[in-house]
Amino acid sequence: MSRREVLAVAVGALLYVGLAVDGMRRTSATYDEPAHLSAAWTHVALHDYRLSPDHPPLVQSLAAAPLLLLDVKMDRGTRPGGST
Repeated sequence: MSRREVLAVAVGALLYVGLAVDGMRRTSATYDEPAHLSAAWTHVALHDYRLSPDHPPLVQSLAAAPLLLLDVKMDRGTRPGGST
């Protein structure tokens, strides 16, 4: 390979890595994890399966188990829109 080809491959590889890192910082493959974790917390803490009834709860319950050690609070007395 000539020096020009090596340089072109190196620049292409650096450009690829730069774009990949930028894409990973702005978008994530785990964008829906907060929804799954909040559903798992309601499974474990409240025994309420309505947020995610289509998934088997075992893995979600295992994922939410550490949340039981935290002081997680949920106000169950209000509904969306501010009415009780």
